[in-house]
Amino acid sequence: MKSDLRSIASLRLTVPLLSAAMLLVYFGTIAQSGQDILAVQRDYFRCFVIWSSGMTLFPGYRINFPVKIPVPGGYVIGGLMLINLLAAHAVRFKLSWKRVGIIAIHLGIILILLGELFTGMFAVEMQMAIQEGQTNSVAQDVRHPELIVIDTSNPLHDTLIAVPQSRLLPGKVITDSRLPFEIRVERYYRNSRLVGPMEKVPPTVVHATAGQHANRLIAELPDELSLEKVNFPSAYLRLSRGDQDLGLWLVSIHLTEQTIKVGDKTYRIGLDFRRYQKPYSLTLVDFEHDKYPGSNIARQYASRVILRDPQRNERREAEIYMNHPLRYRGETFYQAGAPMADTTVLQIVDNPAAILPYIACILVGGGMILHFVPNLVTFLRRRQA
Repeated sequence: MKSDLRSIASLRLTVPLLSAAMLLVYFGTIAQSGQDILAVQRDYFRCFVIWSSGMTLFPGYRINFPVKIPVPGGYVIGGLMLINLLAAHAVRFKLSWKRVGIIAIHLGIILILLGELFTGMFAVEMQMAIQEGQTNSVAQDVRHPELIVIDTSNPLHDTLIAVPQSRLLPGKVITDSRLPFEIRVERYYRNSRLVGPMEKVPPTVVHATAGQHANRLIAELPDELSLEKVNFPSAYLRLSRGDQDLGLWLVSIHLTEQTIKVGDKTYRIGLDFRRYQKPYSLTLVDFEHDKYPGSNIARQYASRVILRDPQRNERREAEIYMNHPLRYRGETFYQAGAPMADTTVLQIVDNPAAILPYIACILVGGGMILHFVPNLVTFLRRRQA
């Protein structure tokens, strides 16, 4: 057992892992010259395997492979580095005052690795759009659409059943005891657009046979993954209840929810971005959107809001602008955009691991001081003697 730990803790493993991490950071950084940062995060750092079709050695110079080659992704390299470091402390590093600096540095590195892992797993990014004079307490996660079925039969409250995008696979049959019908996904478009009434209809376009949007048509668009663009998914769903065929329904982010009557109950069905009802509300008092003269390039966004939280008896006025976010209840509010002159879009980030990089930096910086300063003092004294 101990010999196995020594092998895992070996510097012969540490050096190749550090080299692989440096190469991953290098190629991931170079890739940002042609890809959005979200796509680079997904394809390089937050994955187990990179299926590489080539290497961009530097911007404008790329080597293409004849076939895709599997390369370890960020989760594999980071996980192996973490195991190697923990094994090294188990068999090689002993706790002593002389080692405090090294231990602090390594603890900081461990927190950096865990912080990135937890951020990728648990961080939620939402958006909240508010028009001047209006109040909003609902945020949406525009990266996670879902199919929603709402039971409206109870006069006191609605019952919502949400089906995440990951289950909306073509050919998949979705059954749930809470659903009043069975759903077969005929087609799912991660990104789509409405076909105009005068537009020539491609032969591949599907026609729905039921629902209030049976006369609408949808065309598929390429998948988008970037900070600037959002996918607008659509789906064709075959609904059935027992042997009864309820028809082919078109649901889309572009379209409103539709009503369907099953038995003596009425339901609403549609596609929407995942919603979060907040315990607080934001009222937009004023929104400034300055542009550089003669262009549409934003020079500054600024939103003056009133935050109200009845649960905490909180009321405060705050200004949110570039590099000046608002922080409340563990969430951070950034100024994200301005779809209209009087409407702001705030990016809300809920990241339970946000504090870890700060603690890691303090540990690494303090550890370096504790480890190197005494050695420097000793060296200078010897030199003077």
